[in-house]
Amino acid sequence: MRALTAAAILLLAACASTTGQSSAPAGSGPGTVVDRVRVGGDAAPFAMDATVQSTKFVSSNTIGKPLDDVWAVLPDIWNTLGVTVDGISQKEHRLTSSVIRVRRSLGGVPLSRYVDCGRSTLGPNADSYFIALKVETVLSPSGSATVVQSAMQASGEGTGNGGQVMRCSSTGELENRIADRLQKRLQ
Repeated sequence: MRALTAAAILLLAACASTTGQSSAPAGSGPGTVVDRVRVGGDAAPFAMDATVQSTKFVSSNTIGKPLDDVWAVLPDIWNTLGVTVDGISQKEHRLTSSVIRVRRSLGGVPLSRYVDCGRSTLGPNADSYFIALKVETVLSPSGSATVVQSAMQASGEGTGNGGQVMRCSSTGELENRIADRLQKRLQ
């Protein structure tokens, strides 16, 4: 029975990990993230470690402006989207957020636009869960242009599931909004 349960969990994890792949816009796509999970708990006689692959949405957009121009406005763009800068690496041209814990919306936008945590009979779970997310954007030069790469990791905690944390995936919307707003600001 435990082996059957373990197989069902692995199958569900594999199915859930592909949700972000089909909606990736042009110039964007999923990156593979490998997680180790414990199936059956530590004390169970049939407990086992399993490797589960999931997707982390990564956008990659090219903006026809020099790196220094894009870098100068990037923190303000994050701020307009409701994302707080926690880490700045001038050398790598990288912005990172700490783990942001939000509910219902981010910067006035419903969380279900940015995060997919499945659905219930009441609608998208991301709009009712407590969502923990982390955002990162890296800039790199490409001739006289700049490549903007953004990624987000997210998890959700429902109010009716005993505090269990659920893996969520990015829709790619926030990552692409970062690039779109940069493009518009620098025109």
